[in-house]
Amino acid sequence: MSTIIEMTVEGTACRFSREALVLAVEARDPAAVVTVDPTSGRVCADTELDLGSLLLAIETSGCRPFILA
Repeated sequence: MSTIIEMTVEGTACRFSREALVLAVEARDPAAVVTVDPTSGRVCADTELDLGSLLLAIETSGCRPFILA
């Protein structure tokens, strides 16, 4: 069962950083649907990953996630 998780992520201004973030999540969950708004840094992930795994994937891409309450 997938979950939609939204957060703000620092470091998504350039296209290569956004692509790295999406690829890092998709490497852990190939069925994930990830959207990144480069202006606001808002990331929306429809994924089967738990929050900790998603955060780790984003951090390994070189970006810094912030959870939206």
